[in-house]
Amino acid sequence: MQAVHDKYAFANNEASISVDLGCGLSPSNLFKSATCKGVDLFEDKENGVVKCNLGFEELPFDSDSLDYLTAYDLLEHIPRYADLPEHGNTPFIFLMNECYRVLKKGGIFLSSTPIFPYSAAFQDPTHNNIMTCDTLNLYFSNQKIHIAPHYGITANFKIRYQRMLGQHLVAVLEK
Repeated sequence: MQAVHDKYAFANNEASISVDLGCGLSPSNLFKSATCKGVDLFEDKENGVVKCNLGFEELPFDSDSLDYLTAYDLLEHIPRYADLPEHGNTPFIFLMNECYRVLKKGGIFLSSTPIFPYSAAFQDPTHNNIMTCDTLNLYFSNQKIHIAPHYGITANFKIRYQRMLGQHLVAVLEK
């Protein structure tokens, strides 16, 4: 998967900022950014991890401020529905809109997530957002279906790359 990161990395990464969503103990920096931070359910200042309940809280970054976002095995954990009226009851849509908000124009969001119909999408009991190879394109891209904005979707990514890697869909979206 490093080849995908290399293909979509900017020629000049000297001042770039990358954020790894759902990073766990150590943020990944496969885009080789000058600055790399992570976001998870806990804070660890030593390792550059900030606390945020993804899908339920705004990302703790300014609009149009990040060059890269990554989400490895994360999106399948973000609920499609929750009693969250301030965000339209749709944490997954809220998170995707937030990703779009914080990326700079031309910024890259790389996601790797298990999808339907593969067992990896279902076997983990914490997977509650089962996606297909069409989810990102039909709802969060510049080619989205006409009903998507009525669901509160403001993300308008250009899909630069989308391929299966085992049971995972690897997608590169550009703002």
